[in-house]
Amino acid sequence: MCDIDHFKHVNDTCGHAAGDLVIQGPAKESTRIVGKLSHAERFGGEEFVAFLPNSSIGQAIALADTVRTCFAIKDWSKIGVSHEVTLSCGVSAVAPGETSLENVIDRADGALYLAKNAGRNRVGSRGGEPAAFPVTLPKSAALAV
Repeated sequence: MCDIDHFKHVNDTCGHAAGDLVIQGPAKESTRIVGKLSHAERFGGEEFVAFLPNSSIGQAIALADTVRTCFAIKDWSKIGVSHEVTLSCGVSAVAPGETSLENVIDRADGALYLAKNAGRNRVGSRGGEPAAFPVTLPKSAALAV
């Protein structure tokens, strides 16, 4: 789960049109990075969630950190945003025997708040057992907006 840090500041200082373009950034980047074997969606407001079946918690953390880093280095000046815009992410794994994603999402949300409380622009994680299928990260990490 990822959330744009201080998103209200973007809307308040740069306008809602710029804010809408900023929101599209993590959606596009998440979809590009997680690939076709996974699924990323907007999860309300400026939050995004990705489901990474058959990935370990370590792989999920690496993917979240790639999305976070790409977003943080993006030059938003073309759309009128003159300050850095960052993401905080929370990662959790499906625990053995879990049949619903509700608890996984709750843990990821808790991990997201750990990242925000630790200073934002970071990845937090919570619980769950890793699986065994590797996720291949793209060689290019440019954010397309």
